[in-house]
Amino acid sequence: MWDTGRAFQIAAEMRRYNLEVLRISETHWTQVGQQRLTTGELLLYSGHEEENAPHTQGVALMLSKQAQNALIGWESHGPRIIKASFKTKKEGTSMNIIQCYALTNDYNEDAKDQFYNRLQSIVEKCPIKDLTILMGDFNAKVGTDNTGYEDIMGRHGQGERNENGTTVESNWKGIKEAITSTCHEVLSHKKHHHKEWITVDTLDKIQERRNKKTAINTSRTRAEKAKAQAEYTVVNKQVKKSIRTDKREYVEGLEKTVEKAAREGNMRQLYDITKKLSGNRRKPERPVKSKEAEVITNIEEQQNRWVEQLKELLNRPAPLNPPNIEAAPTDLPINVGLPTIEEISMAIRQIKNQIATLRVIVEQSIEWNSSLYINFIDYEKAFDSVDRITLWKLLRHYGVPPKIVNIIQSSYDGLHCKIVHGGQLTKSFEVKTGVRQGCLLSPFLFLLVIDWIMKTSTSEGKHGIQWTSRMQLDDLDIADDLALLSQTQQQMQEKTTSVAAASAEKGFNIHKRKSKVLRYNTACTNPTTIDGKDLEDVKTFTYLGSIIDEQGGSDADVKARIGKARAAYLQLRNFWNSKQLLTNTKQRRTVGENKQDPSGGRNQEEALEVDRTHIEESTQLRHKASSNMESSRLKKNRTTKEHITPAKGDRHEKNEQELNGIRKGGPGQSGLENAGRRPMPHWE
Repeated sequence: MWDTGRAFQIAAEMRRYNLEVLRISETHWTQVGQQRLTTGELLLYSGHEEENAPHTQGVALMLSKQAQNALIGWESHGPRIIKASFKTKKEGTSMNIIQCYALTNDYNEDAKDQFYNRLQSIVEKCPIKDLTILMGDFNAKVGTDNTGYEDIMGRHGQGERNENGTTVESNWKGIKEAITSTCHEVLSHKKHHHKEWITVDTLDKIQERRNKKTAINTSRTRAEKAKAQAEYTVVNKQVKKSIRTDKREYVEGLEKTVEKAAREGNMRQLYDITKKLSGNRRKPERPVKSKEAEVITNIEEQQNRWVEQLKELLNRPAPLNPPNIEAAPTDLPINVGLPTIEEISMAIRQIKNQIATLRVIVEQSIEWNSSLYINFIDYEKAFDSVDRITLWKLLRHYGVPPKIVNIIQSSYDGLHCKIVHGGQLTKSFEVKTGVRQGCLLSPFLFLLVIDWIMKTSTSEGKHGIQWTSRMQLDDLDIADDLALLSQTQQQMQEKTTSVAAASAEKGFNIHKRKSKVLRYNTACTNPTTIDGKDLEDVKTFTYLGSIIDEQGGSDADVKARIGKARAAYLQLRNFWNSKQLLTNTKQRRTVGENKQDPSGGRNQEEALEVDRTHIEESTQLRHKASSNMESSRLKKNRTTKEHITPAKGDRHEKNEQELNGIRKGGPGQSGLENAGRRPMPHWE
């Protein structure tokens, strides 16, 4: 390969034979590296690394474009051995290809032993669950005499067996014996795998068909073969019919389970069964890398890397300037009752109306040609960044009884966790920051911190948009999805700086790359910055699952939702194209469409009335934003959570549960009397 143009000749032959990975020996290239050819192939090579080294030996692997996409990493082991690892279709299993160029018989025994020992150590380091392929030029002749080696070699070798050939045959003999003994100990017998929905009767018919097929192959006369073929045809039709029946019953059972899950609100089961019907249940697995971006293949090292990563994430340093938060003079009353259906429905409508409010604000800004700045704030690992000392202070500030605060604090003290990786548990480590993932109390605790951040950062000054004749709207927020609103770039910069400072006091860091700014009707191009770094100006942003763009309206969002629905429909292509399912099964309606209305149509009329009321409310909200007049009916029915700044600069919050607001005072006053009834948003 040292000759000019030889690499391109090899690549052309590789494409002609439709090869994905090609091993190359005696490249005569020096140094270690990789080179991409103009035709798209990638060449991984390993040679002598010394200066002025001779152009001898050398090994390489040439990869096609498909093999490059599956490449995990590769290693150089001198001028005679190179190793590359690839992803496979089987989840959790990689393929290791080891290319070697063995020494000839002219070398002494010590050099040969050193080479084979090194090769053996490389093979042993490959995980046992991975597929390992060893190939190369062993400079060995095995000859045609396979006496004693019948199970590992044939009789089609060339020449006579040399010393290297004897060494190779002995090694393969030992490997074959190890594999055979392991198979007998672990597997004991071959297990037949079949689809879970195939019944025992169908399996018996399949076995009968297999026997008929054997009878065709073993028949001695034409008459016997014709008779066996006729019997096979009959049994084959029975097998196909039985398989269609089994699959139809299986899918119908899944449909009933899906309907039951939909009625009960079991979205996890609904999602899993849909994935099962679509035939797409593979989970992509990315390689674990070290801090130096090196691929880690050993399971134990991968576990240690996960522990190291999450230990740093869940044990963040305390804020440099923690806030001084005073406790409330009185405790909140405790309500132990369950939330009502109306409160849950109100929480769901709150998210929908939050999107509608922002969309109406954008449309009115475009209609009245008024400037508008929207800064969508995104926190880095928000749930895992909460400073717990500040959290306990906030609980006391909002009037939570000390006894309950102590109970919550004791449940977090000494908290340890383990990581599941590769089906194994790692060693436990302590978690000192953040709130628990999956705990029912965590959203409430997290909302307290967000509530305090927004209250302290926007309580002074008029930096929002005009909402009524005397009120300004500063921001819209659900959980950590924050949308800051301002009319000028200077106001947005001051508000963003204030929110970033208040967030840092609680342990939060704003993600500068994911936070985006939308501008409307403004010629100002000055960027909004945080700590000297510019936030990106975008023309479209997805807020709470809905697309907000610079054109206003909902056209882009409707197109996106149609695209998602089409993609979901196409995921069930195997289901729609199945010839084993009846057309009635494919066209079966949903639960709500099949369900009869016992009220004789009264429920449909009530549903239409609800939709009509919702349209009227949206219309009133639009009129309110355009005329800066507050409608009394909107006060009663509005479900969005808004932060309002009156003319004097004091901060108020209005929601559907208490129109007078639950935060009337400044940072030193408690205002969470109705916190126990506040709706909880959905958390990812």
